[in-house]
Amino acid sequence: FGKRGQGPGEFESVARIVLKGGRDIVLLDGANGRFSYYSKEGKCLKEIKLGKNRISRVKPDSRGFIYADITTMDGNNVIDTIIRFNPEFENYETVAENKRTVNYRELNPVSEWYMYTVMEDDRFIWGRNTDYEFTILNQEAKPIKKIIKDYGPVKITKEEREKIIAERFGERGVPDFFTLKFPEHYTPWLYFI
Repeated sequence: FGKRGQGPGEFESVARIVLKGGRDIVLLDGANGRFSYYSKEGKCLKEIKLGKNRISRVKPDSRGFIYADITTMDGNNVIDTIIRFNPEFENYETVAENKRTVNYRELNPVSEWYMYTVMEDDRFIWGRNTDYEFTILNQEAKPIKKIIKDYGPVKITKEEREKIIAERFGERGVPDFFTLKFPEHYTPWLYFI
């Protein structure tokens, strides 16, 4: 369905494809700066402009509310934010925010990020993989439960570092303009299933 282009029902650079409430297909098209909603049959239902928002991931619920993560940068300061937009993509509320300082010449091959998902009943679950902690929100985006677990940090061995470098950079190796900065331990978790 759809075709390459900038007009209605067309897309240029699809960054994400997700299901909305198990019914509609939502495409995040960064190059055209919009969400496109399609039926399972491929009919373009609506398109919403992203405006000035630079969104990297998106999860709509069955009612059309849109959870998205946005990264803003100011010099070496980075703010990662999960935001909940209304179905018209106008109003929003901040669900979570993390501020960090980065050195753009250093590269951490063990990524740190937010992970989140929308459940079938529109509850929203999120966590940051630097902590073994998850927050569950109800349909109105209010916290209803927090899960915190102790964990035993798993050290990254020299052999594992070499394997990660080989998988990530292949034969070309690490570019000269980067310095690798491995953490001492893996993050407590990687993905939601």
